[in-house]
Amino acid sequence: MVLRGEWLLQEGGPQFKAEVNFEGGRIVMESDQPKNLGGDGTRPGPLHYCFFGLVACYTATYATTASMMGIELRRLTTKLEVKG
Repeated sequence: MVLRGEWLLQEGGPQFKAEVNFEGGRIVMESDQPKNLGGDGTRPGPLHYCFFGLVACYTATYATTASMMGIELRRLTTKLEVKG
């Protein structure tokens, strides 16, 4: 995997963007810090992406393990709540 990013210096938009290549293609992802951290809050912040990755990985592992054990899932939801 190769991820190339750029810090953007233009006000009012995302602070960072990167092109992410994956098996099925590529996508441009953008992030912006919340206002209390110097951004405008116009895009998900880096922590949103980190938490998304964590929850997606955990949920995928749970679903895969259930499948390997012969458990048929009818529904699987995950919730992560960050307070502070």
